[in-house]
Amino acid sequence: MLNLVIEKKIKHKKIFLFLIVLFFILTISVGSWKAYQSALLPIDLMNNEKIIFKVEKGSSTLQVAEKLEKEGFIKNSKIFSLYMRLNGFDNKIQAGSYELSKSMAVPEIAAKLIKGEIISKTFTIPEGYNLKQIIKLLTEKGIVDKAKFEQALEKNYDYSFLNSVDKQKKGYLEGYLFPDTYRVGVDVTEEEIIKMMLNRFEEVVYKPFNSKVLEKGLSWHEVVTMASIVEREGKVEEELPIIAGVFYNRLAKGWKLESCATVQYLLPEPKETLSLNDLKIDSPYNTYLNPGLPPGPIASPGLSALKAAIEPADTDYMFFVANDDGTHTFSKTFDAHLSAKNER
Repeated sequence: MLNLVIEKKIKHKKIFLFLIVLFFILTISVGSWKAYQSALLPIDLMNNEKIIFKVEKGSSTLQVAEKLEKEGFIKNSKIFSLYMRLNGFDNKIQAGSYELSKSMAVPEIAAKLIKGEIISKTFTIPEGYNLKQIIKLLTEKGIVDKAKFEQALEKNYDYSFLNSVDKQKKGYLEGYLFPDTYRVGVDVTEEEIIKMMLNRFEEVVYKPFNSKVLEKGLSWHEVVTMASIVEREGKVEEELPIIAGVFYNRLAKGWKLESCATVQYLLPEPKETLSLNDLKIDSPYNTYLNPGLPPGPIASPGLSALKAAIEPADTDYMFFVANDDGTHTFSKTFDAHLSAKNER
């Protein structure tokens, strides 16, 4: 009987000790949870001032967290790292410059960093722009430093579609900076912008059409050069394959291309009408004086002009003349061409 009483006392004591331990565990857990929740709150809810915060390429979550704490955006770097792990965001932060404020809570900061909502600028390179025009546009928009961009243009870029290009020639990337709309971070380098445009050419043009270019026995430099002339000559998309067909027909017969666009490329500023002296400019780019294609592209052609150069229209036309509405009149003979010119 005595043993039974003692066993009950021991049992009650164990239960009591267990309850005490459980109480302390729960107290600590609740306290830890409250501390965790508190660390997620903004540093200063009333401070909405936008401050630039930069995430370097290759930064780990912990490195970003430590920098955020050091610069006063979060309360605790370890809590920030824990939050990222618990939510599956670890190592998903994107590099770039961000606008943050001390009124932002950790979840808001984290969302911005993993979505890559960087401070950015947008620019559009129109179809048919040459390097000179591209440099001017990017410089005036404050996207690039002119001297640095020109220097970056002369670097060696390793892309398969550039294999037939003389990379020792100044301005060898003429024609290959694909015309499109681009979004870049404020801290993007001149070289990164060039690679972005070359990557776009590779994605939109080279990969889909390389096999067809090889089948035709052409080099990409020939294709881009032809496409650049077609781009500058044509204004109506449906006519581009016909214009390309005319130029290929002239090449096949050994005729000069006699493209006004190639002469315009040689002028400081484009003219409404070329003079006889303009047509006599001594340059390999002057297709009124020299047979065959010029040494390289005269502009950055868009996708439609590139497709036209790769798949020209099957036509007997040998001439064309521009009309006032942007269309062209195409002719098979010189006499018909002269009549079309006189009827304008």
